[in-house]
Amino acid sequence: MSPLFLSDKEVCDICEGLKQPAAQCRYLSEKMKVKVRRKPNGKPLVLRSAVEGLDMKKVQQAAGRNPVQPDSKGLILAFSAQAGT
Repeated sequence: MSPLFLSDKEVCDICEGLKQPAAQCRYLSEKMKVKVRRKPNGKPLVLRSAVEGLDMKKVQQAAGRNPVQPDSKGLILAFSAQAGT
């Protein structure tokens, strides 16, 4: 059985590099539209059920963050150029 709330690491993973608790809270509430409470230390407190049903790709695109997609053509060209040298 998973815990009721997200861990600090899970919040950091979702917020992709935002380190300050205030910035994480803003991102979660404004961009992801998730209800956020604050712990006594200021870090976000988020119910696991609030984020489990979200489509993260859609959330990232709405927030202006595009998930990195591999460039398969560029990778093939890079390896073929190395093979020729």
